[in-house]
Amino acid sequence: MGKLIEMRRPIRNRTNRPAKSGFTLIEVMISLLVFTILAAGIFYSTLQARRMAEANVREAIAVAVASGFLEQMAATDFPLLAQHLDDRTRIFPFVSRDGQFITPGKTLQLPNTTAWGEPIRVPIVDRINDAGERVDGPEMDFWFIPAVGFSTDTPNDAIEIRLQFRWDNGRSIATGFFPERTLVAIRTRIPN
Repeated sequence: MGKLIEMRRPIRNRTNRPAKSGFTLIEVMISLLVFTILAAGIFYSTLQARRMAEANVREAIAVAVASGFLEQMAATDFPLLAQHLDDRTRIFPFVSRDGQFITPGKTLQLPNTTAWGEPIRVPIVDRINDAGERVDGPEMDFWFIPAVGFSTDTPNDAIEIRLQFRWDNGRSIATGFFPERTLVAIRTRIPN
């Protein structure tokens, strides 16, 4: 018995030529263009997310530093704070995290003062090497205005402590915009 062999004939298009399989150069170029646009969008959004995360870290550091300075002012004895109200040329002894007095020194201003003065440098990352020594890392500029005045909303023996601060969020130098915040505390005289 003989075998029947089926022969396949190529599929032909209207011009009676065999159909081609694969992509044309134009199809490849268009797909590369679409892929490039998608990759650029993903790269840009990743870069933006990184910038926002860095700005959030800088903001958290600025709030922590400002809170520390506000706590130092609030922990000061009431009579010493009152002396700074009388003599605003006295430097308030703000202490940094490593126990050193900050430079440049700050005087306690009147509320609503806007003279920022010189910034202090705040480390963003504290790194310790294998020998236990501190290694310099990235820093940010931090400005603050410590202001005190007698509180108008509380009894006569209360001092309002206002700490305005701003910081370099990583893009501030280029844009000229420095984010600002204010922290407020009330310090009352404790009767003897």
